[in-house]
Amino acid sequence: MTHWIARFSIAQKNVFGYGLILLVMFSMAVLTYLNMGRIKGVASDVIEQRQPAAFAADAIRIQLERSMASVGLFLQSKSPSDRAHFEAAIAGIGQAQAVLKQHSNRPMDDLDAELKQFVAKADRVMAISADDQKNLPGMEYANQNVNPLAIQISGLMSTLISAEAEADAGTIPRRALVLDLARLRGEWGDVVAGLRGFMAFRSPALENNFTLYSAETLKRTQEINQ
Repeated sequence: MTHWIARFSIAQKNVFGYGLILLVMFSMAVLTYLNMGRIKGVASDVIEQRQPAAFAADAIRIQLERSMASVGLFLQSKSPSDRAHFEAAIAGIGQAQAVLKQHSNRPMDDLDAELKQFVAKADRVMAISADDQKNLPGMEYANQNVNPLAIQISGLMSTLISAEAEADAGTIPRRALVLDLARLRGEWGDVVAGLRGFMAFRSPALENNFTLYSAETLKRTQEINQ
């Protein structure tokens, strides 16, 4: 092999060496060109599709967290501004969804369904929280069943007090009866308030208050009837 190479002149060897170098450089240039085309395609896909899709997905996450925070604040404050912040966050989610669908080929049916379910539940929770009758079922029952009877009884006691006061309030027995009826009306108001409070909040303390007020009212009624 060495003897065969020695047959060539120095000029021929230089030409052969330069040719070999040029061939290697040409091969590298071709490979670089092909790889650059592939890299350009990948970079274009990342910049034009994947990166906007990632930003849109992150925007959905941020707006979702904001909407959840707004729901929590609304449950505490019942403030229209917190409700408005929730609506703005939901609108932001819708905009981010549109961008995500534009830059992603993945199906979004599950995401759409879950977001719609979240919005529906959040709306229902805030609606119930803003309505005392829906938020406190005991209050609704009291308004429908207890209040009419309580008002009727209070009206009857007021009528009795007026009748006794106009009859002959100057006498001591009549005056004492009027005072007892007035006290009974006040104690009856405590009974109604205690009952409504217990039905709304189910508090043992309110139940004890109702029992105490009821006992005092019954005792006062028995004293008047004697």
